[in-house]
Amino acid sequence: MRMNPREYRNSPEDREWELPAWGHPISQGVMPLFIGVHGRLFPIGTAFTTGKLHFMVTATHNIEQIMARDPRFAHKINRGRPEGAHDLSDGHALYVLHHRLENDVMHLTLWPLRKIDGASPTDVVFASPQYGGEIQTLISPLSFDIPSIGEKVLSLGYSEFTYPEEGIDLAEVKAGTFDWHGAYAHHLFATEGTVQRVFTKQFSSGFVAGPCFAFDVTIRHGMSGGRSITGRAMYAG
Repeated sequence: MRMNPREYRNSPEDREWELPAWGHPISQGVMPLFIGVHGRLFPIGTAFTTGKLHFMVTATHNIEQIMARDPRFAHKINRGRPEGAHDLSDGHALYVLHHRLENDVMHLTLWPLRKIDGASPTDVVFASPQYGGEIQTLISPLSFDIPSIGEKVLSLGYSEFTYPEEGIDLAEVKAGTFDWHGAYAHHLFATEGTVQRVFTKQFSSGFVAGPCFAFDVTIRHGMSGGRSITGRAMYAG
């Protein structure tokens, strides 16, 4: 599989550039993340795959909306962070949109996530898809090492979502009648920055409660939860 996230960069000085929104090979490992509430879907951020067992990884703050709406979390969330594994209540769901291009045909799969598992004190949450045997994904290692100050970090994720104001009708998606290319749109961005600060305990109260780092560019809203890559490791963005 040919994959070069810097291929669409116009200049080495560019700190941000756009990748093809649909069908880029990275989309088999970095996907738009949706919440589902009573049959309506809303794009909220980015998630990515890791491991041979198809674990999905995203940022805890990406799913705060579903935690706030799902009554099952009312007595199980400590300071907005899930502790341990949890199923979602009926009528509440998480999904990722897997898309790949094969022989000039775009294949789209709305992939449901059945369980979430918080990795406190970090801002990372893992999720288990309901199925995945026939879905082709990128298998990428995940590192919990802290990069060095001055190291380059490349972040990948989705932003600038367009969708119906009332949300996407899940029944239409399941029936195959929802127009993904007309009623919905997203953009896939790459952002490269340099690590400026390293926090060995936490960034600040109310933010990431575990070790983290900061680089010198701002990622777009929605890119949270995507892959962050250095020359030697991959992190949860």
